[in-house]
Amino acid sequence: MKFQQVSITNCLSCDRYLSFHNGSIAFQGGIPKDTNNPMNFEISCSAGAYHHSCIPQDAHHSIRLEHLKSEMDALYWTHKYNLEPWFQNSNWWPLITNMFNIHP
Repeated sequence: MKFQQVSITNCLSCDRYLSFHNGSIAFQGGIPKDTNNPMNFEISCSAGAYHHSCIPQDAHHSIRLEHLKSEMDALYWTHKYNLEPWFQNSNWWPLITNMFNIHP
């Protein structure tokens, strides 16, 4: 895998430019519907880039872009959340692939 220059998309909410200082990757969905049965979770979890002030209210986790500036940062967050069912069923990899212009 080769990592190249970082590419940040516009905010999914307001469609304005994002920078490392004012944005986050936020995760929505994919969490247990029933707290007594953690295996009963929503199938998909959506990850997207937002301004801090535009993060949807139902987002359950977020990663500040200032903590996601390199391929090592992406691997760190992947390792941190990898065992979480919501993370496994998210669109994290397509987002990171696009962000870092990864070519296998």
